[in-house]
Amino acid sequence: REYIAGGMEDEVMEHYNKIKAAKDEPLKVSQQMGALQADLTRRKGTITVIAEYKRKLIDSGYIKEIFEPAILSNEFREFGASAIAVMCDERMGGCTYDDLKTFVEDQRRNRNEVPGPIKIINNDLIIDELQIARTAAYGAHAAVITLGIVGAEVTETLLKACAAVNIEAIVAVTSKEEAQ
Repeated sequence: REYIAGGMEDEVMEHYNKIKAAKDEPLKVSQQMGALQADLTRRKGTITVIAEYKRKLIDSGYIKEIFEPAILSNEFREFGASAIAVMCDERMGGCTYDDLKTFVEDQRRNRNEVPGPIKIINNDLIIDELQIARTAAYGAHAAVITLGIVGAEVTETLLKACAAVNIEAIVAVTSKEEAQ
């Protein structure tokens, strides 16, 4: 609500309009791996790490000694993470979309470095298309959609939104039944 009251950036609005334009199109399921999935799917016998960035723990409040995204972004990359998941829900993870943007910008600056840039995932509690539009506008590669929270119908809507703005969707499930 605060974000909307403050006015949306033009780039976010552009992405939101793309989502609305594609709203009535059928959901297309690609048989090809997306870039994030390819980065996370390694050959057998290897470990893939997704670094998680949050400023707050649910049980104990804010983390006192947390480094800023601009510092940790390089550390995560240099120490072998394949992606960074940013907990953008201020109530749960204590982060903001500005943190997400900082990680994206920092990774873009590392295009010519070895190891190269890694993917950024928005791990907000995503419930509507505006959050998908912000995720795309800020340059993240993927968004996490929690099926158990939003339900099957909203999940399908959010999957269409992700496809419309060319970001990958990660659907989080908590049971065998949800996975079906």
